Amino acid sequence: MDTSTALSILSALAQKTRIEIFKLLIKKGPSGCCPGEIAEKLGIPLTTLSFHLHHLKSSTLIEATQQGRQILYRADFAKIAELIGYLLEDCCGKDLQSLIPFFCKGSEEKELQKTKTDE
Repeated sequence: MDTSTALSILSALAQKTRIEIFKLLIKKGPSGCCPGEIAEKLGIPLTTLSFHLHHLKSSTLIEATQQGRQILYRADFAKIAELIGYLLEDCCGKDLQSLIPFFCKGSEEKELQKTKTDE
């Protein structure tokens, strides 16, 4: 990945609605989500959603595929991994394995907090 591509992706995410859309698509995984469902879950008018989906798609962070009469949007997980790799390529003397406990620890703490909140 080059700096220009990384800046395009980060710029697309630097907006509240777009980051919420992206997070929803991450949660949906490879099955993706149609615009109507995204609009309903996030409370976004379809015209506004279309504008934001265009930005995310232009940044190559999400993909759109036609399935019958619907368009499904999906997060491009390979592109996300590429961006993270680009951002961390010089980290920790290139020992990215040392970051795994940091990422896993954060996830475990979030789950623990969520469980405590639900009780």
